[in-house]
Amino acid sequence: MSPTQQLRLILIAFLSGVILSLSISLFYSVLCLVIILGLSLTNLNLKNLLLLPLVFGLCYANFYSFYFYPNQLNQMVGQSVSLKAEVVGETRVSRSGQQTVRLKIDAWRQNSSEWQEIKGSILWQNAPKPLFNTGDKIEVKGVITNVSNFSEDFNAQVYWSRWGVSQSLIRSELISRPISGPNQNFVWRDMATNRLENLLQKPHLTVALGMLVGLKEKLPKALENDFKASGLQHLLVVSGTNVTLLIVAIGLCLKPLGPWYKYGIGLLALMAYLYLVGFDPPALRATLFGVLTGFAITSGFNIEYRNLFLLVASILVLIDPRFLTHDVSFWLSFSATSGILFGMPMVYKVLCFVKYKYLRLLLGASFCAQMAVFPILIIQFGSFPYAGLISNLITEPLVPLIMFLAAGGILIGDFEMLGIAYLWQASLEGSISALILVAQLFGLLMPVYVPPSVGYFGALCLLAIALWASFSAYYQRHFWQCLEVEMKGGE
Repeated sequence: MSPTQQLRLILIAFLSGVILSLSISLFYSVLCLVIILGLSLTNLNLKNLLLLPLVFGLCYANFYSFYFYPNQLNQMVGQSVSLKAEVVGETRVSRSGQQTVRLKIDAWRQNSSEWQEIKGSILWQNAPKPLFNTGDKIEVKGVITNVSNFSEDFNAQVYWSRWGVSQSLIRSELISRPISGPNQNFVWRDMATNRLENLLQKPHLTVALGMLVGLKEKLPKALENDFKASGLQHLLVVSGTNVTLLIVAIGLCLKPLGPWYKYGIGLLALMAYLYLVGFDPPALRATLFGVLTGFAITSGFNIEYRNLFLLVASILVLIDPRFLTHDVSFWLSFSATSGILFGMPMVYKVLCFVKYKYLRLLLGASFCAQMAVFPILIIQFGSFPYAGLISNLITEPLVPLIMFLAAGGILIGDFEMLGIAYLWQASLEGSISALILVAQLFGLLMPVYVPPSVGYFGALCLLAIALWASFSAYYQRHFWQCLEVEMKGGE
């Protein structure tokens, strides 16, 4: 086994340990670590060295959850309490105008008793006005209950567990008005929203803000269902596509500069954009991948993209193991990228009948990404939007166009003073209308409902293919190296 493959195996072992933490407690994790360390000291070999990252991932994830996501609110379910808390994350506003706020609890008390320190997070449902911002310090009173599902097609308990939230606050009242905390990223986001509001009306405004800055507002129910059924819902959130387009734009604008100047300016731009969109996992993954890839290319290193991808995933999991254990968006992003990395060399060879290289790449990447997220969609949502196999290909050119026009609308600002105002506005509205039309047409093809067992079987099959592609000499020789040669060659 080559050193490159050994590194790949170590990273896979670490990620596997984090996943196992869902079933093994902290006590048994530490016990396993002590045993493995003892074995390693007495008999140091490759097998023991591979067990170490596995058990380390197991212990790290359990310790992180125990220390950073303690849940001391279970014992208070059903009680009426007062809470001192801080607003964390983004306030969500429903179609009816009701707010859902995530709170980090600092202290609690019942009636007029003394304040007691406590650690935990809670979901404040149907929060009253005013609109709350991240960092606001508040005092609120209400009844603690377990998080309940709002509808049949949305599992709120699983969704909010990604932040360690199991309880919600109901029948509440605000005791003290919020003391505003730091919230600079949402100040910039509000500025972007205000600029685009001068150009667009809903639902076009909602689509543009979702694609560009990750603002999560509700579309009309019928249109939301169309985006889900057509497999285009992922376009309405910040993803790796946003980061990739930003990197390409920076590279084109700074082409005359030296490589390290381009890398430095690009790094600052990526950090600013990541701060603006709120550190969503897909954007975080793509940014980290872009930063490491750019550094390797600028430094002249030979990149092994499979190892780089696993390294990025491991770094994100070190930042917060719940990305891997509780975050569906991370899994969708992770699966789509791994599908392209491991499946693309094989699919590219199958598509040899397609004459143009870049069309073959586009078709192959779209197919691999859709197939890789297939098990996740079935397990989480019980259905697969097969229309997405075609709709994503059709909308591929529209995505960068919409983002470019929307970004231009924010940067230029006062369109009334420019002669191109109406042309720019019409172009932006027209491109978003085209995207909505595609969603509505393909939304007529309802998703196929599939039993979860099929999803689990598909996940096991894809995992087996990924492991084979990671360590097989045949795959390396007949697929991976052939694609590398093709990419370095001409048309």
